[in-house]
Amino acid sequence: MAVTIAGLSAYKWVKWRQPWVGVAGLVTAAAGGASMAAKLAQWYGCGDFKSWVDALTSAYDNTGNFQSAAATANKSLGLDVGMQLLQISAATAGVVVFCAAVAPEVFSFVVNTAKAGWNKIVSFITQFLPGGATISINGIILAPIK
Repeated sequence: MAVTIAGLSAYKWVKWRQPWVGVAGLVTAAAGGASMAAKLAQWYGCGDFKSWVDALTSAYDNTGNFQSAAATANKSLGLDVGMQLLQISAATAGVVVFCAAVAPEVFSFVVNTAKAGWNKIVSFITQFLPGGATISINGIILAPIK
C-alpha cells in the first residue's frame, strides 16, 4: 500500500523535474496496487476470516437469546481477526482516497480494484446479517467504499 502511495507521489510531484521519475512512479504504483489487490483476495480466502464470519453469523442467528447473540458478536469483533479487518479497512480506504485525489485520470483502475476487493469482503460479512444491521469495530462501522 505504501508502494502505491510512493509511486503516485513520484508521478504527481517529481515528474516535472525528472520525467523518467514519473514513469518509474507509475510502474511502482501499479506494482503496489496489484500487490494490494492480491492481498485483499488472499485475506478474503483466509480460513480464519471465514471462521470469524461464521461466528458472527451464528451470533446474529441466535434470535432466541438476543443478549447472548450480542455478547458473542462483540467478543468476536474484538478478536485478532476483527482488529486485522479494522486495519485492512483503514489502509485500503486511505490508499483509495489518496489514489482518487492524486491521479484519478491514470489510476482509476487501482482505485476500482481496491474498492472491488474491499466491497467483496464487506458484502461477504453483511450478507448474513439481518436487514439494516451494521458491524462496528471500536466504533468504526464497516461499510462498502462508494
